[in-house]
Amino acid sequence: MQVGNFVLEIFTFSLDWRDLFTLVFAALAAIVAGGFFIGSLFVKKSYKEKVKTARIAFDLEQKPMKDEYNEKLSQYEYDMQVYRQKEQDYIDAYWAWRTIYLEHLDEEERVKAQLEIDKQEAISEIEANELVPAEARLNEVNDLLSEKYLPAINKLIELIKSGRADTLKEAINLYEEILYKEKQLELEKEKEERKEYIQMLQLLAEQRRYEREMEIRRMLELEREMEEERRQNEEERRHREQMELLEKQESNRQAEARREEARRKHEETAAMYRDYHATHRQCQSCANMTHCRMAFQRSNCASYRPK
Repeated sequence: MQVGNFVLEIFTFSLDWRDLFTLVFAALAAIVAGGFFIGSLFVKKSYKEKVKTARIAFDLEQKPMKDEYNEKLSQYEYDMQVYRQKEQDYIDAYWAWRTIYLEHLDEEERVKAQLEIDKQEAISEIEANELVPAEARLNEVNDLLSEKYLPAINKLIELIKSGRADTLKEAINLYEEILYKEKQLELEKEKEERKEYIQMLQLLAEQRRYEREMEIRRMLELEREMEEERRQNEEERRHREQMELLEKQESNRQAEARREEARRKHEETAAMYRDYHATHRQCQSCANMTHCRMAFQRSNCASYRPK
């Protein structure tokens, strides 16, 4: 609108002086101004098309990465779901087994207690029917051994017959020594078995701890990989946003530079037009115009003399 008013002003002023050169110059100025205006529209449209094309290309470039990320995320969520289901199945199976195991232990204890009761009843019955009468008869004829060594009488006879003992007293002492050594060997054997059993429990506990630790490490590594992937995606997103911001700032700077250049050219053209009109007004109102060699060539002429 300002360019049109400026051109209309030039055109009206030129008609006032009926100067053909002024009219042609004003037309050329209007064409140049119109060219600048059309060029600015074309540049703006071209810039919008470039931005649209770049946005489409960027979306097409990012689509495979987004699809890959979504696919990996879905696979991770599926793996986590499968793992949690397996873990729950294992816990359920363990508790079912433990319930059965505890019931089995209770049943074993009941059976063991009943067997012990039956055993004691059988022993009591045998003692009452056989041992007590036999001990009564033995006490009637026995004047050598005490009741304590009667169960070992065969062993004492064997020691005497084999020559390892000469008297009953030596056989009893040797028998006591043999019992002591056997008891010590039994104690050593129990210690070894207990030691082996503890070592086996420690190995099992260590194996379970190692398996659990490896499983935790695997889950932590998987989470670390996912976190690293998310961090890289976030860095890429920030980088893209930063690059887009820089591109936008550069585009705005270039557009501002073009506008400033157009404004400067417009001001130069306007100044030239003002100088041109001032010169014409000065010369046309000068009494020396007909014989001046510098007519219509400079403003603020020192030889100016009003008519």
